[in-house]
Amino acid sequence: MKEEKTFFVLLQNDVISFFRGYIDCSGQFSWLYLLCSVLLAVWVYSEHRTQVSSHSSSSFLSYLFPKKIYTSFSAKQDYWLYLWNSIIGILISAWIAWMAFPIYEGPEKLAVWLEKNLGSSPFPLEDGFMTRLFFTTWIVLANDFAVFFCHYMFHKLPRLWHFHRVHHSAQVLTPITSNRTHPFDDILNYLYGIAALIVLGGLFRYLFGVQPQTIKIAGVEFWVFLFRVFGTHLRHSHIWFTFPRPFSYIFLSPAHHQLHHSRADEHIDKNFGAIFSFWDRLFGTHMMPPEEDPDLSFGLNKENPNPYHSVADTFIRPFRDFFRN
Repeated sequence: MKEEKTFFVLLQNDVISFFRGYIDCSGQFSWLYLLCSVLLAVWVYSEHRTQVSSHSSSSFLSYLFPKKIYTSFSAKQDYWLYLWNSIIGILISAWIAWMAFPIYEGPEKLAVWLEKNLGSSPFPLEDGFMTRLFFTTWIVLANDFAVFFCHYMFHKLPRLWHFHRVHHSAQVLTPITSNRTHPFDDILNYLYGIAALIVLGGLFRYLFGVQPQTIKIAGVEFWVFLFRVFGTHLRHSHIWFTFPRPFSYIFLSPAHHQLHHSRADEHIDKNFGAIFSFWDRLFGTHMMPPEEDPDLSFGLNKENPNPYHSVADTFIRPFRDFFRN
């Protein structure tokens, strides 16, 4: 059981973890993931220099950080939203932990309930490397499906779209755009993820009679580590990077997600997933990106790509639209 801690102790821990995430591999913006994305950008620049879009330049540094993108109004909005969402995210995380949300005991309690009503574990396994690999994949798949389904619902349910459209209002993509979100969007994603981990973790514990440790690299589940290493920051960028076709049938490349942000009619509501592409295939929302950069345009639509004028407007308007419609 999780040791009781005061809200301020939990808040302090979250603040420390936030800044530590830039140094170790626990944070999305760890130096390692940023470096890996830069190295992939080097490869794109050197191998496809004649095919890169109009962002190309005589210098790699200018290609990597185009002034017209990183000094645009949309990018400046991203910087401010990243600051405020980081503060809000730390507070929300500490509050949920303080309220003792049942993520720590949920899987075990569910497994006990299933054993009581359905009998003992039907497929008992012994703890070992292969079992841990199986469990790690199981958990990552559960979390990835939760991310996909939550994302899908944010697009398909009009009331939820009021909040998620903040993310799609970006007219340019930079790595910071990944945090261009409404706090309500983040909270629902977080809760969906917790629910998936409780249900799938408890089900695994019941089916196989064991709940082993996940396999980690530098403290991160290895599937997530690989996802971040292979261009996670290029997903929100002007750099067009696709995986070889065989891998794209299993994994979503950065180019997949750039298509998702495109405002072209044929790209709307495509490629909702994060790591794996088969969720989109099952729901009929997958679109394979072309090998060459199609020079996409981003934003909500051509007439009004970005209706938000300030951070306050970005946070308040979705609630106003939610209750108005």
